[in-house]
Amino acid sequence: EVIPPGLDDADQSPNFTIPWLEMLTVASAYCDELDIRVSMWYPAFFKDYKDPATMAQAEKHWAMIFGAFQRLDVLFVPGGDPGGRRAEELFWVVGKQATFLRSKYFPRAEVWVSSQYGLSVSVDLGIVERWKPREREDEFFQQLATPAVKAFLTGVVYGPWSAYPIDEYRKRVPSSYPLRNYPDMCHTIGCEFPIDGCDYVYAVVCREPVNPRPLTFLRIVEDQAQWADGGCGCYSEG
Repeated sequence: EVIPPGLDDADQSPNFTIPWLEMLTVASAYCDELDIRVSMWYPAFFKDYKDPATMAQAEKHWAMIFGAFQRLDVLFVPGGDPGGRRAEELFWVVGKQATFLRSKYFPRAEVWVSSQYGLSVSVDLGIVERWKPREREDEFFQQLATPAVKAFLTGVVYGPWSAYPIDEYRKRVPSSYPLRNYPDMCHTIGCEFPIDGCDYVYAVVCREPVNPRPLTFLRIVEDQAQWADGGCGCYSEG
């Protein structure tokens, strides 16, 4: 699973000398050669898609990103972190993006969406008026049952900042959708699975360090697998 350039990250890093789009091309080509599925995490980060100028800008970005892939099996759009749009608006945007992707680049690409409304605000989108996470997430579940959403959506992702535990979440998602688990394995504190006994100063100062926890996450993935009939792909922050 890869992420696109042009969001809140630097365009280039001294640790990664190959240009971002070139890497997407090369990496997806290698995956295709080995028949490994390729997924892209791609948030709806433009503020107002109903503005014609903004939609034109978004479509230009979609074309730049999707056109770089040699293979793309899955588009994953997070509803939160970054996000926070009301469900009706979120699915309207994702439907547009799905149509664009399938009509111009990868006709058989799957489309998956998460809710992740637990943050209550969205600094990224400038939504600073707090919402109630479960109310916002209940709207998400209602939209999943509509014919318009069923027409393009493949599956649902259970990620960090979801407002319900995974067992309740699975019950609320219509059974026609597979559910992928997306546990957060990269943060130390203020997160889905904080490190037990971690030095507090270290955790606060360095919230995303190198912190492999293979036994912990083996247990987490195994414990939650009964509700994740769509498999598991962890949130690693790259």
